[in-house]
Amino acid sequence: MKPNHIAIIPDGNRRWAREKGLPAFEGHKKGMPVIEDIAREAKRQGIKYLTAWGWSRDNALKRSTVEATLIYQLFKEYFEKILTDEEIHRDKVKICVIGEWKDYFPEPLIKAIEKAIEATKDYDNYHFTLLMAYDGKREMAEAFNDASKSGKTITSANFYGRATCRQLISSSAPEATRIGLQAF
Repeated sequence: MKPNHIAIIPDGNRRWAREKGLPAFEGHKKGMPVIEDIAREAKRQGIKYLTAWGWSRDNALKRSTVEATLIYQLFKEYFEKILTDEEIHRDKVKICVIGEWKDYFPEPLIKAIEKAIEATKDYDNYHFTLLMAYDGKREMAEAFNDASKSGKTITSANFYGRATCRQLISSSAPEATRIGLQAF
């Protein structure tokens, strides 16, 4: 059975760069096209939903200013590229970004993300969601706190309806098949 939704947690970019004697940023730079290739292959396979963990909240808080600045610039270039990417627009790929990126990212990157989201907001053939400045543990804690406040018991049937989880798992996106990815 072919999945409808795949979630990817890329891992190993910094480690790959370190092993090659390169700055950590070079690993991220090398890993970005891998995500693009995976997105194209998922689309070719008819997988309508792809989610990739792009940058954790922890990364936003703990990475060096130099590394974060370089990565933010790389992200900005990729989001700007979406605006003119013929394949994205021809195939009607909707770009979604989930997380606290508006709280942690520099303004030029925020604007680039907002423009990419706006440019693809009406597309519905494929959905590419990026988790940016996202913290899954924090989101789960908020879901449990919401349930606790409501006095309802969380069950597998009602868990996905929690307000804080709606962002990631909505009625339009099927449950994801999760795979870890070490690109190099």
